[in-house]
Amino acid sequence: MNDLQKQNATQKRINTPSDDPVGNAKLMTIRNETLDNKQFESNANLAKTFLNFTDTSLDEVTNLLVRAKELAIGQSSSASNGPDSRIMVAEEIKHIQQEVGAISNRKLGDRFVFSGYKTNTQPFDEQGNYHGDDGKIMVEVQKDVFVGMNLPGRDVFLGAPNAADKAQAASPDAAQQVSPELAVQQQAARAHDDIFRTLETLRVGLMTNDVDTIRSTLDPLEKIRDRVITARAQVGARLGGIENSENSMQKANGFNAELQSNIEDADIIQVVSDMAREETVLRASLQASNKLIQPTLLDFLR
Repeated sequence: MNDLQKQNATQKRINTPSDDPVGNAKLMTIRNETLDNKQFESNANLAKTFLNFTDTSLDEVTNLLVRAKELAIGQSSSASNGPDSRIMVAEEIKHIQQEVGAISNRKLGDRFVFSGYKTNTQPFDEQGNYHGDDGKIMVEVQKDVFVGMNLPGRDVFLGAPNAADKAQAASPDAAQQVSPELAVQQQAARAHDDIFRTLETLRVGLMTNDVDTIRSTLDPLEKIRDRVITARAQVGARLGGIENSENSMQKANGFNAELQSNIEDADIIQVVSDMAREETVLRASLQASNKLIQPTLLDFLR
């Protein structure tokens, strides 16, 4: 009766490990997997927030680059524009530079978005020098499934380092083996990939009324814009992967809940029926005992 009453109160067939050792072991496995999935969901939500914020920032950068190129195209013709108009456009380019700089140093909570692993370090200074690293923060959004939730600022705003840059970082002596001409060419190539230097070149060209300098920024602006769009595509792909992982975990949680219910839940109809039967047996036993053991006045006198 005590066991049946406990099952009726908890609506669980297994209340202690001794009730069903094999079933209890299965329940522990299911519960552990459910707890893991809850943590994975928390990780996925954090990564989605970070990636969505990154995507919004990159969208703003793309729009600024499109505007800068539009201005550069409009001012690249010496026939329709003069020094005065270019000086005014240079002010707008300066504003674009400031906006790009602010976006590159954005924070989500207490973390810098584009600093790599160095989330407590401001990635870019006023000169556009990068102080972060190339670390990609990997988050486990499903068992053995990891997704990078950030984009290093160097890849987005300066362009990914080439093989020579990586070799130089790994071995400082390699810089001494590069010829001066090659070093100048590499520096020029990096300048074309650098959004800050490209915008500054455009601004200087407008201020000095140098049409050739203005035209020289058209291709770099196009290249940088394509790079930012590619970065946004990476962010979108990662968000899609996280969504798939969440859907998979939700299905797994549903199956686990169903399996847990089949193992653990009691059949209430059967429990109530057994309780009624046991209560009848108990009453019959008490009545039989009462007839077998009749108290007498002598029993009370004793």
